[in-house]
Amino acid sequence: MPDAISKARRERIATEAGYRCGYCLTDQRVSGAQMHIEHLVPRARGGRSEPANLWLSCAWCNSYKGTLTEAVDPDTGETVRNVREPVQGPKATGGLRIMYIM
Repeated sequence: MPDAISKARRERIATEAGYRCGYCLTDQRVSGAQMHIEHLVPRARGGRSEPANLWLSCAWCNSYKGTLTEAVDPDTGETVRNVREPVQGPKATGGLRIMYIM
C-alpha cells in the first residue's frame, strides 16, 4: 500500500495527542472506539502521510471533516485553515490539537 502509516508512527501521533481527538478533544477511553489517523490535507487533495500532516481524530470528526481543509469561523466570518498548534489554557493535554471550526 503506497504512503502507509507505520504502527510506530501511529503510536507517536496518538501519544502526542494525549489519545484525544484533535477536533473535539474527546478522550479515546471515553469514546470507546479506536481513534483515526487524520490527514490535515487529505490524500485526495495531495496530502502526504508525513508527521506534519497527520493528527488524531475520532471517527465522527474525521468523517464530518472529509476533504475540507478550511472553514468559516462563525464568530469572525474569516476563513480559517486546519493548523496544528500547542494546546493552551484549561484544556491543555501536554500535546497538540488541531484548531478547526466546524
